[in-house]
Amino acid sequence: MAVQITPTASVALALVPPASIAAFARWRPAKAILVMLIGATMFLPERAFFKVPGLPPLDKHTITLMCLLVGVLIKGRREIAAGKPGRGIDLCILGIMIGCIGTMLTNPEVLRYGKATLPALTQSDLISDWVYTILQVGTPFLLGRLFFRNAEDAVLLLSGFVIGALIYTPFIMIELRLSPQLHRWIYGFAQQSFAETKRGGGYRPAVFMAHGLALALFVSASAFGAWALARRKYRVTKAASPTVVALWCSTLLALLHSTGALIYGIVGIPVAWFTKPKTQLRFAAVIAIIIAMYPVMRIKDWFPAQELVDYTAQKSQERAQSIATRFSNEDAFLDRALIKPYFGWGGWSRGHVWTPQGVDDSILDGAWLAMLQRGFVELAFDGILLLFPVFMALRKVDRVAKADQPLLAGVAMVSIYYTLDLLPNGNFNRLPMFCAGALAGLSQGMSAGGAGLGNQQVNVAAIRALAAELLARRTARAPALTGGRS
Repeated sequence: MAVQITPTASVALALVPPASIAAFARWRPAKAILVMLIGATMFLPERAFFKVPGLPPLDKHTITLMCLLVGVLIKGRREIAAGKPGRGIDLCILGIMIGCIGTMLTNPEVLRYGKATLPALTQSDLISDWVYTILQVGTPFLLGRLFFRNAEDAVLLLSGFVIGALIYTPFIMIELRLSPQLHRWIYGFAQQSFAETKRGGGYRPAVFMAHGLALALFVSASAFGAWALARRKYRVTKAASPTVVALWCSTLLALLHSTGALIYGIVGIPVAWFTKPKTQLRFAAVIAIIIAMYPVMRIKDWFPAQELVDYTAQKSQERAQSIATRFSNEDAFLDRALIKPYFGWGGWSRGHVWTPQGVDDSILDGAWLAMLQRGFVELAFDGILLLFPVFMALRKVDRVAKADQPLLAGVAMVSIYYTLDLLPNGNFNRLPMFCAGALAGLSQGMSAGGAGLGNQQVNVAAIRALAAELLARRTARAPALTGGRS
């Protein structure tokens, strides 16, 4: 589908800088970051961008991240200093940048397939890769890790997803009834093929997100967040109890005609509601191990791909054919990737599978395959950034105030399901890396004795008791003082 830009889309993207200035002027950095990230994901146009020489395409994600980066450098210097960036897990970002050097050095040749010519990599490509890594990987991760550090921040993060789902409800209902049309009505073009909107005898809404799958995953994250807040008895809205809000988010997920996200909900929501926070984190850790092992299992042919296709064929031939095509493309791409396993083939689609006639025959459904374009070095560092925070949370959850542990577990559930979805689907936005960074920051901050919501409530009660005692003493002394004056 061709990328388009329209006057309405141009105006919407141009409004991001002033909106960012207003957000940082009105709210503390963490809230400004969350409102801008989720707001941009929910309402700005997809597949529209400004092209500026020397910069990556300025689309909704790039513009927002650039504005947030400037905003925190001005308004968030205290939080940045307290978070001590550039240590520990942050070094993976530097590792990716070093890997980019290896990618450039190992790809000096021009590739020719029929009429298609793919250029050799140069220092210009290296700089482009560094800019991409800093902006699209490092910035969202560090925004999460440095600015989300305590229980209040965890509530803010989970509430952001829940409020987003509630705001999206009327738009979702419109597209369930009339088909996904809002992006075309507002911005003048559709962000996805109309054929991909039909599922299960109905329509799969997308609203203003890249795809119906992106919306379904967002609502899935909202459901996990809602159940975590319900466990914490935190009211997102005065109009309904926390449990009612959680039930509605879960119902909304079931309406979206997205099998994958629905499975996430069916498996994950009972875990989120019925099990202890530490059990939830162990569950998330198991998923993290499975995610980490998947590329190895595919390369070694240990993954039961054919068995899965055969089982799916018993339910739906169309679905089985889709899965078979996905695995076939993965196999072809992996065969190509293993020729240059460490640093990959780099950009310009050099790592894709090309026909002798010069036709790009690759279909990269999973975001993990896109990471492989710069080799297993980048895939490993990306994997650490996305998965290791789960193990950080599991190791430190016992040091977190008991009342606040459901919040940490809720963020972990949101983060791990966003990462899990990178195996079958693309990286639709920057929320997976942001949530992973937030989980890392919360694991560090909440376990270090930062004031949790439970501790705050105890402190407020103590202050009120002290104030009442002082008032009683003053009242008792008042008659004696009056008698002395007369």
